[in-house]
Amino acid sequence: MRISQHIYQLANEKNIDWPKIVVGILPTILVFAGYGPQFYEIYRIKLVRGISLIFLVIDILGAAFSATSLVFSPPPFDILAASVYLIVVMLNSVIIILYYILNWIHRKNSNEYNDDKSNDHINIPSNNLSNNPSNNPSNEIITEIIIEDKTDKH
Repeated sequence: MRISQHIYQLANEKNIDWPKIVVGILPTILVFAGYGPQFYEIYRIKLVRGISLIFLVIDILGAAFSATSLVFSPPPFDILAASVYLIVVMLNSVIIILYYILNWIHRKNSNEYNDDKSNDHINIPSNNLSNNPSNNPSNEIITEIIIEDKTDKH
Protein backbone atom coordinates (compact mmCIF):
# COMPACT_ATOMS: atom_id res chain seq x y z
CA MET A 1 0.00 0.00 0.00
CA ARG A 2 1.32 3.44 -0.93
CA ILE A 3 1.76 6.07 1.73
CA SER A 4 -0.88 8.34 0.18
CA GLN A 5 -3.45 5.53 0.25
CA HIS A 6 -2.58 4.79 3.86
CA ILE A 7 -2.98 8.45 4.84
CA TYR A 8 -6.25 8.68 2.90
CA GLN A 9 -7.59 5.55 4.62
CA LEU A 10 -6.47 6.79 8.06
CA ALA A 11 -8.12 10.17 7.47
CA ASN A 12 -11.38 8.46 6.45
CA GLU A 13 -11.36 6.23 9.53
CA LYS A 14 -10.93 9.23 11.84
CA ASN A 15 -13.32 11.48 9.85
CA ILE A 16 -10.58 14.00 9.13
CA ASP A 17 -11.42 15.99 6.01
CA TRP A 18 -8.75 18.71 5.95
CA PRO A 19 -6.05 16.65 4.13
CA LYS A 20 -8.48 15.96 1.27
CA ILE A 21 -9.49 19.60 1.14
CA VAL A 22 -5.87 20.81 1.15
CA VAL A 23 -4.89 18.32 -1.55
CA GLY A 24 -7.95 19.41 -3.55
CA ILE A 25 -7.36 23.16 -3.20
CA LEU A 26 -3.59 23.09 -3.72
CA PRO A 27 -3.77 22.19 -7.44
CA THR A 28 -6.20 25.06 -8.01
CA ILE A 29 -3.79 27.50 -6.39
CA LEU A 30 -0.87 26.08 -8.37
CA VAL A 31 -2.80 26.36 -11.65
CA PHE A 32 -3.51 30.03 -10.94
CA ALA A 33 0.15 30.56 -10.04
CA GLY A 34 1.25 28.82 -13.23
CA TYR A 35 -0.82 31.15 -15.39
CA GLY A 36 0.40 34.22 -13.51
CA PRO A 37 3.52 34.89 -15.61
CA GLN A 38 1.57 34.56 -18.88
CA PHE A 39 -1.11 37.01 -17.76
CA TYR A 40 1.53 39.39 -16.41
CA GLU A 41 3.28 39.34 -19.80
CA ILE A 42 -0.03 39.96 -21.58
CA TYR A 43 -0.77 42.88 -19.24
CA ARG A 44 2.75 44.29 -19.60
CA ILE A 45 3.00 44.30 -23.40
CA LYS A 46 -0.76 44.51 -24.15
CA LEU A 47 -0.28 41.69 -26.66
CA VAL A 48 -0.57 37.89 -26.62
CA ARG A 49 2.51 36.26 -28.05
CA GLY A 50 4.73 33.28 -27.40
CA ILE A 51 1.91 30.81 -26.81
CA SER A 52 0.37 28.38 -29.25
CA LEU A 53 -3.35 28.69 -29.88
CA ILE A 54 -3.40 25.03 -30.93
CA PHE A 55 -1.93 24.10 -27.53
CA LEU A 56 -4.55 26.20 -25.74
CA VAL A 57 -7.43 24.61 -27.66
CA ILE A 58 -6.10 21.08 -27.03
CA ASP A 59 -5.60 21.93 -23.34
CA ILE A 60 -9.19 23.25 -23.15
CA LEU A 61 -10.51 20.06 -24.74
CA GLY A 62 -8.45 17.90 -22.37
CA ALA A 63 -9.68 19.78 -19.33
CA ALA A 64 -13.29 19.72 -20.56
CA PHE A 65 -13.20 15.96 -21.13
CA SER A 66 -11.55 15.42 -17.74
CA ALA A 67 -14.26 17.47 -16.04
CA THR A 68 -16.90 15.53 -17.96
CA SER A 69 -15.38 12.23 -16.84
CA LEU A 70 -15.95 13.28 -13.23
CA VAL A 71 -19.69 13.32 -13.91
CA PHE A 72 -19.55 9.61 -14.71
CA SER A 73 -17.47 8.65 -11.67
CA PRO A 74 -19.23 7.27 -8.59
CA PRO A 75 -20.80 9.78 -6.20
CA PRO A 76 -20.06 12.11 -4.54
CA PHE A 77 -19.08 14.54 -7.29
CA ASP A 78 -15.49 15.76 -6.77
CA ILE A 79 -15.99 19.50 -6.98
CA LEU A 80 -12.34 20.24 -6.15
CA ALA A 81 -11.06 18.19 -9.08
CA ALA A 82 -13.69 19.71 -11.35
CA SER A 83 -12.66 23.21 -10.26
CA VAL A 84 -9.08 22.63 -11.47
CA TYR A 85 -10.29 21.47 -14.88
CA LEU A 86 -12.81 24.29 -15.21
CA ILE A 87 -10.21 26.89 -14.21
CA VAL A 88 -7.92 25.59 -16.96
CA VAL A 89 -10.80 25.92 -19.45
CA MET A 90 -11.58 29.42 -18.20
CA LEU A 91 -8.00 30.76 -18.17
CA ASN A 92 -7.12 29.28 -21.56
CA SER A 93 -10.34 30.74 -23.00
CA VAL A 94 -9.46 34.16 -21.59
CA ILE A 95 -6.01 33.98 -23.22
CA ILE A 96 -7.58 33.07 -26.58
CA ILE A 97 -10.08 35.94 -26.30
CA LEU A 98 -7.29 38.35 -25.32
CA TYR A 99 -5.24 37.07 -28.27
CA TYR A 100 -7.92 38.10 -30.74
CA ILE A 101 -8.81 41.39 -29.04
CA LEU A 102 -5.34 42.69 -28.15
CA ASN A 103 -3.63 41.50 -31.30
CA TRP A 104 -6.41 43.04 -33.41
CA ILE A 105 -5.98 46.36 -31.56
CA HIS A 106 -2.22 46.14 -32.02
CA ARG A 107 -2.56 45.46 -35.77
CA LYS A 108 -5.11 48.27 -36.11
CA ASN A 109 -2.86 50.75 -34.31
CA SER A 110 0.13 49.51 -36.25
CA ASN A 111 -1.71 50.01 -39.57
CA GLU A 112 -2.82 53.50 -38.55
CA TYR A 113 0.76 54.36 -37.66
CA ASN A 114 1.98 53.01 -40.99
CA ASP A 115 -0.79 54.90 -42.83
CA ASP A 116 0.29 58.13 -41.13
CA LYS A 117 3.86 57.46 -42.11
CA SER A 118 2.88 56.58 -45.68
CA ASN A 119 1.30 60.03 -46.05
CA ASP A 120 4.73 61.42 -45.29
CA HIS A 121 6.32 59.68 -48.25
CA ILE A 122 8.69 61.47 -50.55
CA ASN A 123 8.01 61.71 -54.24
CA ILE A 124 11.21 61.39 -56.17
CA PRO A 125 10.71 62.34 -59.79
CA SER A 126 10.73 59.23 -61.94
CA ASN A 127 13.00 60.78 -64.55
CA ASN A 128 15.83 60.70 -61.99
CA LEU A 129 15.50 56.95 -61.43
CA SER A 130 16.52 53.98 -63.52
CA ASN A 131 17.88 50.51 -63.12
CA ASN A 132 21.32 51.78 -64.07
CA PRO A 133 23.18 52.73 -60.84
CA SER A 134 25.08 55.49 -62.62
CA ASN A 135 21.76 57.23 -63.42
CA ASN A 136 20.40 56.96 -59.86
CA PRO A 137 20.27 60.18 -57.88
CA SER A 138 23.07 60.82 -55.44
CA ASN A 139 22.54 61.39 -51.74
CA GLU A 140 22.79 65.15 -52.31
CA ILE A 141 19.95 65.10 -54.85
CA ILE A 142 17.78 62.97 -52.56
CA THR A 143 18.52 65.31 -49.65
CA GLU A 144 17.53 68.32 -51.76
CA ILE A 145 14.32 66.61 -52.81
CA ILE A 146 13.49 65.80 -49.18
CA ILE A 147 14.14 69.36 -48.08
CA GLU A 148 12.08 70.76 -50.97
CA ASP A 149 9.25 68.31 -50.26
CA LYS A 150 9.18 69.27 -46.57
CA THR A 151 9.16 73.00 -47.30
CA ASP A 152 6.36 72.58 -49.85
CA LYS A 153 4.09 71.06 -47.20
CA HIS A 154 4.49 73.96 -44.75
